[in-house]
Amino acid sequence: MKERITKEDVYNDIVKILVDKYGVEEDELSNNAILGDDLNLGTLEVQDFLLDVSDKYKFEYEDLIESIEEELEELTVQELVGYIYEALKFD
Repeated sequence: MKERITKEDVYNDIVKILVDKYGVEEDELSNNAILGDDLNLGTLEVQDFLLDVSDKYKFEYEDLIESIEEELEELTVQELVGYIYEALKFD
């Protein structure tokens, strides 16, 4: 069984990855920040970022991608947190 992780934990982790690996300024990050428009991430960068997140949380990248209905670069941080949280599939 996976350790119970909160949405706040997921948010904090993705902020850390975005700042440390992708050079996003922390003051640009908010729940409503759009990955492409506000954070200047392209589709390939978002895909790479989602691979990083799936590695961290040990879930299938493909499962996450299949659940996302929007264009990747149009996702907000809040929407992304929700998708990641759902992908964790706590037992």
